[in-house]
Amino acid sequence: MKRIFSLYILPSIFLILLFLGKNNVLIAQETYTVTKTLQKLNIVHNQFEATLDSLLKIERQCSYYKESLFWSVSFTQLKDDEFTISITMQTELSEKYKYLGYFQIDSVTFLLAGENIHKDFFKVCNTKQKFTSKNKKIPSVEDYSTWLYGYKGKTLFLRESFPLPCD
Repeated sequence: MKRIFSLYILPSIFLILLFLGKNNVLIAQETYTVTKTLQKLNIVHNQFEATLDSLLKIERQCSYYKESLFWSVSFTQLKDDEFTISITMQTELSEKYKYLGYFQIDSVTFLLAGENIHKDFFKVCNTKQKFTSKNKKIPSVEDYSTWLYGYKGKTLFLRESFPLPCD
């Protein structure tokens, strides 16, 4: 019996030692800080602002929603006058995203990512703000609702949505 017992313990001990980092803290729990200084933006597209406001109201009713989430908005140009707008949430700032600015709706921060600030949607302000997040070295899997909107010929329309079930 002793021999079988030790065969089960040895792999567990090995895995624990493998994932221990500095000061005996599990690597998955180690963090690093990401800081971004972003330009404040004002929304000038009323339909887009109303759309974000309604999505925010829906998500706030869900048990998984936290006020500390960053909302992420990203514009991807498909053709000269056609864009896809991706809207989702995240808990951490990405080191790799090219953040262009931030705006707020009902005290919730939205971060704009992409290549350019779309002039039909935003006006740049003279104010900047620093954002900081403590990111885990091994990020946890996140899954939040996502919406894909299209914008073509000055028309905003829903392409697809992937809402999470709300408790």
